[in-house]
Parts: sequence; structure tokens; C-alpha cells
Amino acid sequence: MPAPIQPAAATRTETTSQQSTSQSLYEGGTIPDLVLKDERDENVALRQVVEKRGAVFFFFSKADTPGCLKQATVFQETWKTFNSADYQVFGVSGDTPTVHSRWKHQQGFIFNLLTDAGFRFAGALGLATTDEKGNKIGIKRSHVVVEPGGKIKDLKMDVKPEESAQLALGVVIKKIERVI
Repeated sequence: MPAPIQPAAATRTETTSQQSTSQSLYEGGTIPDLVLKDERDENVALRQVVEKRGAVFFFFSKADTPGCLKQATVFQETWKTFNSADYQVFGVSGDTPTVHSRWKHQQGFIFNLLTDAGFRFAGALGLATTDEKGNKIGIKRSHVVVEPGGKIKDLKMDVKPEESAQLALGVVIKKIERVI
């Protein structure tokens, strides 16, 4: 069974509806030890992905819907900046690898798309939506910035599709400025 997320020094910040995010959870915790499928139906071990490089995981509810397309397009437009900062970009939803493959090729996305079957990754981070019985049924539009080694640097949920990439990039750039 995968290890649960370790929310060491976890923070929870409530914000108003006028701000671009509604909550920030699990900052300082460790990325869950999970394996997801990419758009080629190949295994991607999350902890292995962030072993030496940082990563930004943006969560969207369903491929090829207007808001999700906008969010993914902005990550595509900023991909080179993330990559030059040594951060990988991954899109995450509950869609199948086949759906992700078709969407990636239709849109020409550079980054990989990961299938969060059963919403285990989203659920571990508090990003899964639930029905009235508590069953996980979807994903909140969010993003998670993970430092090399697996420490969660930033997690924002309920972000606007056009702002998600810029907010994540701001966290990555601040980290670079501190190193310089």
C-alpha cells in the first residue's frame, strides 16, 4: 500500500473568494509514493520523477473542456520557462491514457498527461471532489509545485485556469532567486 502523504509543517491558509486561490494545504509535506499511467499507458512513479528535478502537477477535471484546455494551454506557453528552471510539467486528471493521448496529440502538448485512476493522487492532497456519500468523483482545478527530492513547495486549489501556470511559475522563480 502506498505511503500516505507526510504533512510535515503543514499549513492551511483560507483566503477570500476575491483571491485567486481558496486554500493552500500540505506545504512542506512529501509527494505521495504513487505510480500513475501517462498518455502512452506507461507507469510514472511520482517520487522517482522528483528525485533530481522539480515538478509542477496541474490538476484538471476533464480533457478537452474549455477551462481545462485554457489551463493546459497556459502551461504549454510557459513550459520552456519551467524547463529552464529544471522543473517538469505534468497534467493530471481522471481521464484514461487513451483520452489523454488523443488530447495531447490534438493540442500538441509538450508535457505528459497522467491518469489519476480512483483519484488517489488528488485525494492524498485534498484535491478530489466527492459525492454526497463521500466517494471520490473528480478533481478540483489545482496545481502542486514539488521541489527536487519530493518536498511540496506550494499547493493551490480552485485556481482560475488562466492563472494556474503563472502562480506556479511565481513559486519556481522565487526559489531560483533565493539560490542566486
